[in-house]
Amino acid sequence: MLSKVMLGVILSLLILLTVGGNVVVCLAVCASRRLRCLTNCFFVSLAVTDLLLGLLVLPFSALLQLTDEWPFGPAFCNFYISMDVMLCTASILTLLAISVDRYLAVTMPLRYASLVLPWRVAVGLGSVWTVSVAVSFLPIQMGWNTVNGTVQNHGPWASKRK
Repeated sequence: MLSKVMLGVILSLLILLTVGGNVVVCLAVCASRRLRCLTNCFFVSLAVTDLLLGLLVLPFSALLQLTDEWPFGPAFCNFYISMDVMLCTASILTLLAISVDRYLAVTMPLRYASLVLPWRVAVGLGSVWTVSVAVSFLPIQMGWNTVNGTVQNHGPWASKRK
């Protein structure tokens, strides 16, 4: 029992740090005029992604870790899994976009301002989120992620427990 309480406290602290840290990043960029640049658009996108992960995925993951059962039903389970995959994918792809942006800034410093334009940053971030949604919600909700092509947690083979 004590180990479950300690685990719950640690997981809660990690969730609060995740949410709080990413809120601070978003507020810092919004509040400071000097931080409003194209490069920081990628960092804000990463912070929003991780903030949503801390709000929409981590609490349910912690609950599942602590109770060893899913009390929210099959439809929300599929939504939860889709959100987890989408936000983790968006986070990884945003890190890729940050890496490309920094690579261009270091290797082509004189051409950087003409290469990294607002519309290109917008297209890049739009692509990150579109790909993230496409590889998460579509396969899971259509059943493409299962061997027999059925939507998981639905149908007569699904657990009757809600």
